[in-house]
Amino acid sequence: MRAKRKYRAQIKDFIKRRDAAVLAAVRDNNIEPMREFVKSEGIEPGADRALYATAHKYCCNICNMPAGLKAKSKIWLEENGFKY
Repeated sequence: MRAKRKYRAQIKDFIKRRDAAVLAAVRDNNIEPMREFVKSEGIEPGADRALYATAHKYCCNICNMPAGLKAKSKIWLEENGFKY
């Protein structure tokens, strides 16, 4: 039972950090939180354009993101040659 609670807490923490990084990139046009999030997951961040594409793709596929931000992300992806 303890392991299950710990696992759930880790998932909640991951989602909280991911969503904050995505919101900063999409809503505020600030890529640094996304860069830090990616590093914290053990992935070497790539170019800013790749990080923005990742943030916008996340935004399109996260259920609780506001519809306006999802629409903004879809437009950004299309304008920059990515699929959502």
